[in-house]
Amino acid sequence: MWKKQLAIRLGIAISLLAFGTYSYAEEEPPPATCNLSKSIVRAQKLLRSKNFLPSRPLQSSNVNAVREMRDLVQGMAQSEAPEVRLRAMESCVQPVSSDDFMLLLTGVADPDPRVRHAAQAQLDKIEKTKLAETFLQAIVTQNAPLWRGFKEAMPQIAPRIETYMATIYQDNTESTERRCAAATALAWTALPKVHDILAAPIYEADPTLAQHAAQALLSLHDTRSVPVWCDVLQHPGSILHPYAVQGLGELGGEQAFDTLLDVAKGNLQVSSAIQRTAIQTLAQWPRAQSVPVLIEILETQRPLRRTIIEALRQRTGVPLGDTIEEWLAWWHEVAPLPPEPLPQ
Repeated sequence: MWKKQLAIRLGIAISLLAFGTYSYAEEEPPPATCNLSKSIVRAQKLLRSKNFLPSRPLQSSNVNAVREMRDLVQGMAQSEAPEVRLRAMESCVQPVSSDDFMLLLTGVADPDPRVRHAAQAQLDKIEKTKLAETFLQAIVTQNAPLWRGFKEAMPQIAPRIETYMATIYQDNTESTERRCAAATALAWTALPKVHDILAAPIYEADPTLAQHAAQALLSLHDTRSVPVWCDVLQHPGSILHPYAVQGLGELGGEQAFDTLLDVAKGNLQVSSAIQRTAIQTLAQWPRAQSVPVLIEILETQRPLRRTIIEALRQRTGVPLGDTIEEWLAWWHEVAPLPPEPLPQ
């Protein structure tokens, strides 16, 4: 507990020292924080030697001193006092490390509006290319804390990184790893143009990139993807068939239903595993729409009878047998009557 109090007191003292309004000699440190005076003296020396003022970057030829100063700023950013956190944001003008970026990205989500504004102002000063490349590298190197920080700040930074990520994704000379990372980043921006960017080269020869693009497209949950997924299922043997069936099931609609029905009936050249998945996906539609077609294909798709029966039982909650006669008889009894025609 005393360490936390020490950090808070030190952060406030540093903040006040920067404005020249605090004299550390005027107060005797309490017993629990006996090293506070020494820490303040050390901070004061650092402040004077680094010209540590609002909206001014940390500069020094002494690498160790800069590292010490950055440690202080990181500590200030974790203070409970919003004034201290504000000073930390104002001091991080030229971020060079992942910790610097994390400080600003955390500040964008700060509960205090002044801190959020200061953090956003500093992010806006960073060159778009540097911002986007740092994000891209965080994904490539699997720096989870950093890419999560970028993801949480996405509403503020998305417009500034979209063009760079799209360029990387569409560049055939870039490595597959970087293009896949760019696809992920584009999906996280969720901007309107992203759908068409990801959908365009989805049949590209590189299977790894194609799968990443499909995953990114799925994450958008955009109904514009329905024709894309329908088209994917027209390509025999495509590794994207599972993504297509999943996408059609999630997005729904008449076109999605009809395409899945074609898959279930065996009208398209897909594997039996994809056919089974399509049958299970059809069972997610309303009972009045799904049950009749499942009963219909029960007769024609005998190798998949078990899958169809399980889908019917799951959708209806009725434990009937595996003959089409049983299911037809039951359905004729419980099927909703067609609506009466409107009076002329």
